[in-house]
Amino acid sequence: MHIPSITLALLTAVSTAQAAWPYGKFQYTVPFVKGGGSASIAELQGPAIPGAKLVFNPANSGADAWSKMKNDPKDGSVVTLINLPHIYIQPHVADLNANYTADDMEIAYMHTYTPLVLLVAATSSIKSWDDFVIACKTSEVTVSGAGTGTVFELGSTRLSQLARIPFRYESPGTGANTAINAMLAGNYTAAWTTTPVVFNRPDLRVLAIASEFEFPQIVAPTFKTLGINYVDGIYRGIGLPKGTPANIMKDVSDAFNALNRNLSFIANVQQSGAVQIFMEYNSPSLKKFTSTYRKSVEQTMFPTDPISRGSIYAMLFLAALGLFLTLVSAAFAAIYRNTPVIKGSSYFFNNIILLGISMVYLSMIVSSLQQPLSSVTGRTITMGCTAMPWLLGLGFDITFSAIIVKSYRLYRLFLFSASSVIQFDASNLAILKWVGAICGTNAVVYAAWTIHDPLTATMTSLDGEESFYYACQSNHTSVYLGIVLALKYVMLIVCMFFTIKLRELNAILNESKAIAAATFSTTFILTICLGVYALVNNFQGRFIIATGGIFIGTTMCLAALFAPKIAIVVFSPDSNTFEHVKRLMKGSEFRSSDEKSGRSGGNVLSGTLGSMGSMGSMGAIGSMGSMGAISSPTSPKPRRASMDPMGVPVGTPIYVQEGKQIAREHRDRISAYTRVILNTAANGRISEFHGHIAHLTAFANRIKIMNNNKARAQSLPDNSLAVKSKPIPEDEDV
Repeated sequence: MHIPSITLALLTAVSTAQAAWPYGKFQYTVPFVKGGGSASIAELQGPAIPGAKLVFNPANSGADAWSKMKNDPKDGSVVTLINLPHIYIQPHVADLNANYTADDMEIAYMHTYTPLVLLVAATSSIKSWDDFVIACKTSEVTVSGAGTGTVFELGSTRLSQLARIPFRYESPGTGANTAINAMLAGNYTAAWTTTPVVFNRPDLRVLAIASEFEFPQIVAPTFKTLGINYVDGIYRGIGLPKGTPANIMKDVSDAFNALNRNLSFIANVQQSGAVQIFMEYNSPSLKKFTSTYRKSVEQTMFPTDPISRGSIYAMLFLAALGLFLTLVSAAFAAIYRNTPVIKGSSYFFNNIILLGISMVYLSMIVSSLQQPLSSVTGRTITMGCTAMPWLLGLGFDITFSAIIVKSYRLYRLFLFSASSVIQFDASNLAILKWVGAICGTNAVVYAAWTIHDPLTATMTSLDGEESFYYACQSNHTSVYLGIVLALKYVMLIVCMFFTIKLRELNAILNESKAIAAATFSTTFILTICLGVYALVNNFQGRFIIATGGIFIGTTMCLAALFAPKIAIVVFSPDSNTFEHVKRLMKGSEFRSSDEKSGRSGGNVLSGTLGSMGSMGSMGAIGSMGSMGAISSPTSPKPRRASMDPMGVPVGTPIYVQEGKQIAREHRDRISAYTRVILNTAANGRISEFHGHIAHLTAFANRIKIMNNNKARAQSLPDNSLAVKSKPIPEDEDV
């Protein structure tokens, strides 16, 4: 170094600028240990400025020295080396107990910048940046750095966000050499430092440099070359206590600016690996840089909540309101379960639907509690990410699978022939199997998503690379989400099909119309929310759209299914009686358009009742397993005259080989008719009971037991429907 020539140049510059600083001997405080990147720059500057006395105070990662600046004299006799971003981070780190803020000091001059360097030991199995990325994704990686609340901690956070890789930052102590030695000892996978430290270090391997350009002395790419827009480092300057007169600040700035432009000093700085910058006191460049950089640092290390707590509290309130309405509906259904308003729509099905709706409301609570607030950890958000598809998805599946099966039961009972009604198993257990099958199909997708590509809390930015927050993401989120949404729309389309088929049913309890309202409102809300969600690019808007849409759609579905029932109980209690239902069934409201116009024929309901032996209105409801709304179509399908009440051609014998079961279709007929008999007996309709017993007895008498195929063929009656020349399969009707 050419210290005498530098000193002479500085004195000449100071004289030319007519500045009095340095006024004599002064203290130059360096908040780091000797040998580090910052200390090496100060050691170049100190001897070049007349009267400078370097004082090293590395305590508490520099926080101790910067805390004492408030008590320094404001006459220029003490200046302090300051580092950015350290002075912006440390006041927010509780463990440091930093008794200062960046506003307690004023920056006189910014003179150098040293880019960050990510390195490993030369003997490490990690040979390149790609190897480091793989290690982060497959194992636990720790990176050491000099101090807490320093640029190295900031760099870890920022790089993890930009590169989408997880690793943990730890500090073994103050000073670059301390961090590197701990890494070389095998305590850490990699280490942070700055460019001056890695010169002439064959024991280190640099993976990447956080600089705009590559360094000829360092064989390593920049992060930008690797496709990561990350440029950062330590920005060094001179600070004085706040309140120092402007003329003194200007004198100090001029002195360091003159030194920084000296050719000999420039050569020494470049040789050290630092980059010179020239930002004078009160200049526009200094003001813009410090303002922008401070905002960027604080946004990265201490981000503001992307979603206001007011929005989250509002959604939690709506979720609680939804659960309350669900409980009210459940209590209503339980209280009135033996009245037509609930019995006709199936108390069992109502409970299944309410279970699904409550799960959807619970998903709103999980969604609200796992939003990216500063107090919510990534682990908490990951747990919420895992639970959301199951709660929200299965809640939807349970609700609409129950609606689908409920609609299908109405479809079978009222739009099929009487024989088909007898064959249809409308018991709760049989229907529950269908609900389980639909939900199970969707659950397979959720399980595959959870196991193969689980949602985890991932740092995400919606505004370029300014703000990063945790969000639920996986490698194939769009694929799995597309499959889930496709299944949901298939379920809604099936519901729409049944609502169209049932649209002309004049339901006593208006159940078909309620199902239509629930289905179409949910489809509309889902479609609108998906479209608007895709157009919004901020967390707050997306949270409100998604969670609010869930509440609106679910509540409209709940209201469509239960509000009409509650209205009947509250405003029309007289219509919620079995006598009223019987009158409606016997009245013109249940006659088809053919009957009203005087033409012959009967509606499906009358055909069904007739096939069951004119069992009576509420007997029909009970025997069909609380089948739902009772109504009639506009165009009835008359029952075939050749069928008996059991749905079998009249006069046709049923042959069964001895030791073999009766065919399944006949067993189903017997089971269905048995339920009819039990229902009429339970309701005390003795005459109907005897009639049904007679029908079942007649059916049993038609069953012929055959010892073998030969005897079976010989005993066929002449008017049999079978062809005698062909062998007769077992259990076949002939």
